[in-house]
Amino acid sequence: MKSKIKGIKNTTKLNFILFAVFVLFLAFITLSKPKLTGYNVSGVSGSGQSEIFSLSACNQLSIQGGKYYLKNDINVKNYNNDKCFKITNSDIELDCRGFKIFGERANAIALSVESTGSNTKIKNCIIDLKDPSIEEIPQNSPRYGILINKAQNILIENVTFSNAFAGIFINKSLGKVNINKNYFGSPQDSTKIQYGILNINTPYTKITNNAFSKTNTGILAKNSSYLILLNNSFKDIQDFATSFNYILNSYFRFNKIENSSSGINIIQSSFNLLSNNTFSNTKNADINLASNSNYNNLTYNILTNNDPNEIVIDSTSQNNLLINNILPPQIANVIEINNCTTLENPNTIYKLNDSFDASSIKTICIQINADDIILEGNKNLISCLNNTTKGVVAIGRKNITLTNLEIANCDEGILFDNVANSTINMTSLHKNSNGILMLNSKQNKILSNGIYYNLIDGIYLKNSSFNEIKKSIIASNERYGIALIKSSDNTVFQNIIAENGEENIYEEQSSNNITKNGEALSWESILPSEPLQFSETQLINGVSFSLKTNENVIFDLFSTQYHLILNGLMPDSANFIITPSIGSISVYKDEIKKLDLNGDSFLDLQIQLKNINQSNAEIFLKKINESIPVWSNEENQNNNSIQKDEFSPKKINSTYENAKKEQSEEKASVTFFVIILVGAIVIVFAIVITLFLNKKQNPLTKNPVYFTPQIN
Repeated sequence: MKSKIKGIKNTTKLNFILFAVFVLFLAFITLSKPKLTGYNVSGVSGSGQSEIFSLSACNQLSIQGGKYYLKNDINVKNYNNDKCFKITNSDIELDCRGFKIFGERANAIALSVESTGSNTKIKNCIIDLKDPSIEEIPQNSPRYGILINKAQNILIENVTFSNAFAGIFINKSLGKVNINKNYFGSPQDSTKIQYGILNINTPYTKITNNAFSKTNTGILAKNSSYLILLNNSFKDIQDFATSFNYILNSYFRFNKIENSSSGINIIQSSFNLLSNNTFSNTKNADINLASNSNYNNLTYNILTNNDPNEIVIDSTSQNNLLINNILPPQIANVIEINNCTTLENPNTIYKLNDSFDASSIKTICIQINADDIILEGNKNLISCLNNTTKGVVAIGRKNITLTNLEIANCDEGILFDNVANSTINMTSLHKNSNGILMLNSKQNKILSNGIYYNLIDGIYLKNSSFNEIKKSIIASNERYGIALIKSSDNTVFQNIIAENGEENIYEEQSSNNITKNGEALSWESILPSEPLQFSETQLINGVSFSLKTNENVIFDLFSTQYHLILNGLMPDSANFIITPSIGSISVYKDEIKKLDLNGDSFLDLQIQLKNINQSNAEIFLKKINESIPVWSNEENQNNNSIQKDEFSPKKINSTYENAKKEQSEEKASVTFFVIILVGAIVIVFAIVITLFLNKKQNPLTKNPVYFTPQIN
């Protein structure tokens, strides 16, 4: 009887232990339901699954393909490491959702992208490396908003920087850094930024649509090449808006500099293009070509300082080309034109917006009746088709500029009579009677033109002196390439003049003309050819072809004739102009870009850049009919210029708040089910052990004894 009682007690004790284990397990899983810091969601990132993480403090971002976002403001002062956020893996996205990374700390870096952090996106952040309680940032304690260290393929968008040694520091990175729509400083606050962007030893950086205000220097670039600085705004800059030091083959275009100490400073930098920039109210030079800066091209810049030192060129800087830069008190307005007309407003830029046929005009298509006029052709074509209409005519005028035009099948392509101090450049003249007819004119420049296949002469000068004809291609004209009749003291230099019908250069009763030109060994290799033309039927199956810079093809879609022009080549991309309707687009090697040509909300044309080298691009075109996907709207928005309120950070979309709410209600399902699985295994194991021990310790299970009640 005692053995039975002892066995029962042991069994009860073990059952109690099992029950206690089960209760503790339930308590554990209840307390283990995490306050979500990370959860998995199905998503497309390559071929796997992307992970989303919320961040409430400084941390290392190391999950490949991870998508991180901030859930609150973060003070770098509370973190022991100099780098608050450190990105150490690829394909990571950080969305701050309008929260701040702030705080005063010596040598602080709000965010760093390490060499392993390629294909990174950073957006919607406010970075202010100054504690609100501290008035001044200590000197000699460099701090960076974002450090990109030997990484590549980086996008930084819609980030506001203030109070830092450098907003963005790009150091020895491998290229393809895209900095778009960010804000450096603010016109409202006395922020302190030494450099908005520092770009050191990093090629292929693209800086577009950014706003700089009250920084010491907007952008400093050193020892780099193939940079693109496009459509940025600089205001109230204390030193230079931009400084190029040892920079090659880079673009500085369509930027706006105002109320600043100086515009752009170029030191020992060559083969760069500075065009279409606007400078206003700068205290010192708008453009400073300092020591040993050679072969730079300065075109179409507007300088409005009323100061004699808008463009300063050091004596050691040679062979720089300055064309059509507008100096005060010139240009007052811009007028757009779309057909033959009379240009009669002085101090005006006339912009030709489209190609057109002038056959119905029997005498003159464009008549210039005022001085100080620029006709910007935008590479559009004026075609007469009858060889009786004159293309552009100026008589008794001065300070005229004709640029980026194409004139074909007219009588005289361009007629200048008694014109002085004027320029014809970057213009194509072909299949006219004469390309350029210049009479009684002096001190004019004919630069960088293509003049070929004309029915009489390429250029005909009579009674005209002290003119320059330079860097043009003049070929395959029926009679003379250049005719100098009673014209002396002209300079014909650095042209390629070949295969004209009778003579390349013909002189009659002329003297003191300087002629030093080159002839191509294989003229056909550089002679502009007739453009290819494709029908809509051909485009249905797709067409492949190659283009050189400034060459074009013609294609027909929807009863409209389009021109595709190769505008420029970069090592890994090409810039095209499609007219009418599209304008300028850039396409990277192997990229497929789809376009809506007629505005019907359907994609009509596919363009692919199949290959590229220094001289030409291989292109594939195909007609398509596809609905515009959701993402194309966002992409279009990303290509827009800065809005009117360009110094205010963009409002964060309300969907972020909804995402926060949904995220706070989510359960960490993967972690939760792992805990349940482990717990179930523990319970099963405990049951097995209990049964084993119960069998071993209870004597009743070995030799059971049955007690029969005694009946007395």
